[in-house]
Amino acid sequence: MNLYELATQDAQLYEMLSNDEDIPADQLYAILESSQEAINVKASRIAAVIKALEADADKLCEMATKYTTRAKYMHNNADRLREFAISAMKSGNITQAGDTINGLKLMKPRASVQIDDMDQLQDQYKRTKIDISADKKAIKDAIDSGVEVAGASLRYNDSLKVL
Repeated sequence: MNLYELATQDAQLYEMLSNDEDIPADQLYAILESSQEAINVKASRIAAVIKALEADADKLCEMATKYTTRAKYMHNNADRLREFAISAMKSGNITQAGDTINGLKLMKPRASVQIDDMDQLQDQYKRTKIDISADKKAIKDAIDSGVEVAGASLRYNDSLKVL
């Protein structure tokens, strides 16, 4: 029996009880007890699945952080090796080294722009980025204090606490 069926059963029970029918007490308790036990069992199973999913998600986030950090170190080490190889090849006047599978070739330097002082740049060489976002805390405080805020409203979301 799923939660929907249990809720339907409860609604039918309410309907039976709200009519003027006389239901024997033992039948009433049996229905109530089976419904409540089934709901408790299903709710317990749902809570267990929620806990397991959240634990797995937390572990994956932890692993993602660990792997991101490790990847950063690996990229940094690769960059350091690249700089070492460039320096060594330049000092030895070597333009190409290695074998047919793994090799290094010193390329002609490419020009890249380095900004030394942003304040000295002319406006035509600057881009302006504007980031506008809503101050949700201030909006909530204003609405809570009775102020009508155009374009915003409070929304109440159901929540479930997993015990």
